[in-house]
Amino acid sequence: MSDSLADNPNSSKIDTQDHVLISIPLEEPLNKSKKEIIKQLEKKFRNNGFFFEIDNFFLHFYLKSLDFTAFREAVSKRIDEIENKNDRRDLDELFTYLFEKIGRIKSYGIKGKKRI
Repeated sequence: MSDSLADNPNSSKIDTQDHVLISIPLEEPLNKSKKEIIKQLEKKFRNNGFFFEIDNFFLHFYLKSLDFTAFREAVSKRIDEIENKNDRRDLDELFTYLFEKIGRIKSYGIKGKKRI
């Protein structure tokens, strides 16, 4: 069984009623290495109020709360470590789009460092 919800788009382990869904259209299905990087980021921030689901057409990001600065820094660091320049470029574009969408969410509160 997988440790990550990103692997299982049909998972019903988490009640998503309190989450904001951000769906990012994919130009093509994510390859194995891109999925693995997303899983690594999800694991790094386990229990931090968000998770990913991946299908062939979208990367779904379910957001309840997030330390946005820490998340953005971790994503940037992980992307910088990617050796394959195409994967690096694609994930950089994908996460830039996600960061823009998160930044546009106006109805959030602050709880410690976390935006909800």
